[in-house]
Amino acid sequence: MALNRAHKIEMTRSCDARSARDIEADGSAVIAFRAMAIGSERAWFVCASALCAALTACATNAPQDAGANDRDADADRAIPADAAPCTPYDGAALAPAGLPRCSPALPSSPSPVQTMTLAGGVTLRRNVAIAVRGGVSLEADLYLPPVRAGVRPGLLVLVHGGGWVDCMNRRDTLAPYGELLARAHGIAALNVEYRLAQEGGAFPENVRDVVCAVQWAHAHARDYDLDDRVGIAGTSAGAHLALMASLIGGRADIDPGCGSDASVALSIAWAAPTDLPRFVQSSSMARAVPPLYTGDSCTSPVQGCARGAPACTRCIDASPIAHACTARAPVVLVQAPDPYDRLVPEAQARTMATALQAAGAAVTLLVPTDSEMRSFGCTPEGGSHALDGCTLRATASVIDPLMARIVGPRGQ
Repeated sequence: MALNRAHKIEMTRSCDARSARDIEADGSAVIAFRAMAIGSERAWFVCASALCAALTACATNAPQDAGANDRDADADRAIPADAAPCTPYDGAALAPAGLPRCSPALPSSPSPVQTMTLAGGVTLRRNVAIAVRGGVSLEADLYLPPVRAGVRPGLLVLVHGGGWVDCMNRRDTLAPYGELLARAHGIAALNVEYRLAQEGGAFPENVRDVVCAVQWAHAHARDYDLDDRVGIAGTSAGAHLALMASLIGGRADIDPGCGSDASVALSIAWAAPTDLPRFVQSSSMARAVPPLYTGDSCTSPVQGCARGAPACTRCIDASPIAHACTARAPVVLVQAPDPYDRLVPEAQARTMATALQAAGAAVTLLVPTDSEMRSFGCTPEGGSHALDGCTLRATASVIDPLMARIVGPRGQ
């Protein structure tokens, strides 16, 4: 596939809410609705009632999607090299109001570990205890490739999506990919859980949860006869967290204390929101969740790179693009083209790639063409978001060799 910043696409403004459904939320001003299912991944959002009403009434040329016309310009928008000095915000997480509690809740103490053998000789260790943080037992499922004499696999930490608030989107959504990595690629996969915003995981706590998993992976790799090469990959909100962990995981105020090494050898982000102040302008669906997640209005734009220090506002500090200059490991950004992905605009990947390139980082931007998407059975009407079958297959020829080189099996 062509990896070209001049990649041309048909820009289509759309705001399809035909299957949006309001859900009563105990009289709260904040209500939840379910957006149209895209690919195999369910997408849930939380928004103010006025926004939900606007979304339901949205037509093809609705003003709520005002950011659509600016997406080509956004892709070339330069982020200044350095952010202006400012007074850092209070780094404590702010509990969002009005979000429904998750049921079932994450466990408060470690669950029993279950070990099973899957097809192709893959060993699954389910409910591996990572740490207890904020009264929640953070657990993961570890997929181990078949044992090969004299060979140690590397490991890829997997971070699920769900808009930072979706109780229905847990680590099980990435279970098939974890098994695929171990069986077909010989790469161990640590499929992790983290706290959602309403579980004490508002920014920056869920970033710390993911960094904790990376630290745990380094500390315990040899316990499972794995090589100490740790990469990270995420989908949608999980892609955002994967990027954040790779970019600011070594920052003193982010360190969760789960190990001494938070470095990653590779980051893969499938449909990551990278510039949250711009993201909230992209559609009415995206407008409400980042402010709830960050505790910030997200009205101040990213003005430069924070260079290893906290940025000026919560929303900016929670934006990977504000930390692009700190990248030390290769980054892969995967994004379905507009208008396939109705949740994350293509410009979010393109502006991040531009910022990484300007910082001298090793970045690979993968945006399949319309014809490539259609060749794998996807259409703009059906949509495609994050790690679905179309983007996975359309980018495998680039991503698979990269994973094999960096975190694949290696002789002892």
